[in-house]
Amino acid sequence: MKYICFFGDGLIQGVGDRHHVGWPEHLAVSETEAARRPDAASPFYPQDQLSGDGVTAYSLGVAWDTSADIRLRWRDEAMARLLTQPQAGLVFSFGFSDMVSSEQSGMQLSLWDSAVHAEAMVSEAAHEWPVLWVGPPPIVRQPPSIQVNGEVYHASAARLQALNDAYAEVAARCKVPYLNLIEILQHSPRWYEALDDGNGVFPSAQGHHVIAREVGRWDAWRQWIDQGLDKAPGCQVKQLPPQTLLTPKMVAMGY
Repeated sequence: MKYICFFGDGLIQGVGDRHHVGWPEHLAVSETEAARRPDAASPFYPQDQLSGDGVTAYSLGVAWDTSADIRLRWRDEAMARLLTQPQAGLVFSFGFSDMVSSEQSGMQLSLWDSAVHAEAMVSEAAHEWPVLWVGPPPIVRQPPSIQVNGEVYHASAARLQALNDAYAEVAARCKVPYLNLIEILQHSPRWYEALDDGNGVFPSAQGHHVIAREVGRWDAWRQWIDQGLDKAPGCQVKQLPPQTLLTPKMVAMGY
């Protein structure tokens, strides 16, 4: 059995799915069902036969968590679940919350700060466990405003694209495999149908199935499932002014 923690925001949590089941659960169920039928091919990658006992997925998404928020919690949550597991890994997927702005407090994080937090977190994680990084999927070109707890948030497809480009560069520098979902799904009718059924930012259940399928067909994921999880090489974090790494939440926690 492979034990994998999925860290992220509302998309990992399953926002948009009426049963609150995110794409990590869909992915894990499909892989585990295929692994228990050794005569059956993977539903994601028909050429490969699966072996082993499948995947236990820990879906650790928190709606509206930014990269800075995830950076505060990922290690403790991973240690509690993976410390004694020989076949374990981490998957990061975030970006929606980083790029939205609210009418009261403005941008959640600047592009610079988001990239800095992401690089510090992913590089640190890659020194301890195998890591994969799934980029944010596309949103509709003109997304509607989203109201949460009385606060109105505005999303931007252009900001999300810029964030995705920055994340891809960070992942390459850290030698961490990066799945560019914006590039893969930008012409997918099924994906945009799911966005239309959702709120234009978070998809309906169909969208979570679409992401699960694309991750399941990804060579880096298939290597994890079919060959085991080998420790990924780490990378060196760029030396940056320390104030760019701090957020009010981090200061309040004594960082």
